[in-house]
Amino acid sequence: MPGAETFHASADAYDRHVGRYAGQMTLLRAFWDAAREVEPVRAAAADEGTVMPWCAEGELAELWRAAGLRDVRFGPLVVSATYTGFEDLWSPFPTGVGPSGAFCALLDADRRQELRDAYRRRLGVGTGGFELTARAWAVAGAVNG
Repeated sequence: MPGAETFHASADAYDRHVGRYAGQMTLLRAFWDAAREVEPVRAAAADEGTVMPWCAEGELAELWRAAGLRDVRFGPLVVSATYTGFEDLWSPFPTGVGPSGAFCALLDADRRQELRDAYRRRLGVGTGGFELTARAWAVAGAVNG
């Protein structure tokens, strides 16, 4: 699922990327906006766009510099995912995958259906296949030594 964080380290360098949930992460932004329609208070507390740290442009680079890394570089990574239809996208959510899935799985059947309908409406997808894009921020830096 787009937005997963990764972290890599070697003896002299570190790199990481994290999804930009509040902006260019269409899949999750539309989900949380739909969730706020259905369960405003609970969704606001769980919305990855507001609770995930280091997701804004430059924040990871600042963190790397504050940790003493040198030659810090950062920039966007843009990816896309193709879905055969809305059900292809929706099916992991009720199983509890990730924070958005956990939120979905806790809803009763009626609320889950409301969320599903609101999500589909926000994405503006019909019955056919579609593609979503996502942007993550990447950062890399070297260990002082």
